[in-house]
Amino acid sequence: MLRGLRILRARGAHTHETGCLGDGASVWHVPCIADASPGVDRRQSLYIEQPALRYIKQDLPFALPLDTIAWPNRSHTPSFPIYAARSQVMLTRAEALATFDDGSPAITSARVGRGRTYYCGFLPGLSYFQPAIPQRPVDRGGTIDDAFTHFVPTQFSRPVSQLIGLPARKIERDILASEPLVETGLIESNAGAVIPLVNFSGGAAHRLRIRAKLPVRSAPTVTLASGNPVHVRREGPCRWTFTLDLDIADALVVRAPAYGTATACR
Repeated sequence: MLRGLRILRARGAHTHETGCLGDGASVWHVPCIADASPGVDRRQSLYIEQPALRYIKQDLPFALPLDTIAWPNRSHTPSFPIYAARSQVMLTRAEALATFDDGSPAITSARVGRGRTYYCGFLPGLSYFQPAIPQRPVDRGGTIDDAFTHFVPTQFSRPVSQLIGLPARKIERDILASEPLVETGLIESNAGAVIPLVNFSGGAAHRLRIRAKLPVRSAPTVTLASGNPVHVRREGPCRWTFTLDLDIADALVVRAPAYGTATACR
């Protein structure tokens, strides 16, 4: 069930979440998702009436697009469709990064303190998922491997993926996988670290590269929990690249004396 949009603000602001979409209502009043975003005015609003979109696998593959997002100043950035709901706003001090078909603002940005806000007048998660879900009858059984219940989507919208990552594009991540659909984590202790790896790409990831920023002064001992081989390369102070083959899941185990004492790496 859909329940609104979360808007994040970095440095000098805060996180605010608004619940805007009704529980199963066929008429959704959605412009309230703009309430928490500086630089936009929701005096103009839009009501959307259509069958409720409740479940990703069941409803989204058959939903018709409501509108299209275009990037007037980024001709190299592909447009993409939106689904289920949209809002209409007027700009006060924000700038429009993208527009709807009628030229009205769809994605806006504004400075707040030392940070910046990004506002989407639609639900980007639905646009992200839509191309990844095939039009198949929904089954409730889970007794066979190829049941739709077990289907793992992989063909997500690349333009929407870039949009979702836009606020954090300049932030250096401690752990980064060369395959975007490999999930990583970082568990640390005084003796070293564990980097869990979970592969959602739909197939084996060969020669997967894991770039890591770790607080170690000298070369650590690195193994895989599975016992499979891993190649370790030092890229610079505190920076390492681990190359390995990943099937479904594994974990990099990093053992280093006095782990965490290289404070310059933090």
